[in-house]
Amino acid sequence: MQQVFQRFKENTIWLSFSGGKDSTVLLDIASKVFDRFRVVYVTIPANTHEECDKYVLEVTQRYDCELFIVRRDDTDFWSLFQRYGYPCRNRWCLGQFKDKVIAKVTKGCGVGLIGVRRYESQKRMHRYNSFVFTPTKTNGYRWVRIVVAPLLNWTSTDIEAYIKRERIPINPLYEKVGWSCNCVFCPFLSAEKVRRFLSSELLAPFREKWWHSHRNLKQRGCETVWRKWDKVREKAESNRHLRYRIYLINHITL
Repeated sequence: MQQVFQRFKENTIWLSFSGGKDSTVLLDIASKVFDRFRVVYVTIPANTHEECDKYVLEVTQRYDCELFIVRRDDTDFWSLFQRYGYPCRNRWCLGQFKDKVIAKVTKGCGVGLIGVRRYESQKRMHRYNSFVFTPTKTNGYRWVRIVVAPLLNWTSTDIEAYIKRERIPINPLYEKVGWSCNCVFCPFLSAEKVRRFLSSELLAPFREKWWHSHRNLKQRGCETVWRKWDKVREKAESNRHLRYRIYLINHITL
């Protein structure tokens, strides 16, 4: 990985940062190689938790980097969610809220560092075969000329070990809800994260937006309503009624 960094040391470096563990490790490693580099962080309107934004501001101050915070101001995640449906196969959210927005800052030039790891999913296992690749319409990342994924072969154990060894402060939302919440709602949340999404009070505003957006898609007869989340909503509705009954029992005196 050191050779990968050294190869592009003289280029304009753009590190894609999300506030998650992987990109935080990447940020720390990059700071030990590059004298000065740029960090670009995307906040998703109505789908990024404010605590994630706060953490990004705090952790980047530890390093000699220039932070660029970008976002769309003309719309938000849930408005496009109701227009396009769930971002499943087409992943419209990446293009609409990340790639296009970042490209306005980078101008499509320089080298992009990303925290992608091959072992995060079977799809990524087959998709990424090299630490260095050229952005295409298929793989995204067209906000730079060359993309470098230094952590490609790292496992989650490697990430945790590095964080512990280097004593890097992680996003507090990991302890509170289980993920960085740069994207609070994601159709690919694991079963455990779905459970937390449905139950955490910290995520209540996002849960309500999802609730109403899903319902509106159903009422329109939209074919892009994902069956998985239709079942989740049915379960959530049942739990919601149960929580309301418990609230009445605890707070109303007859």
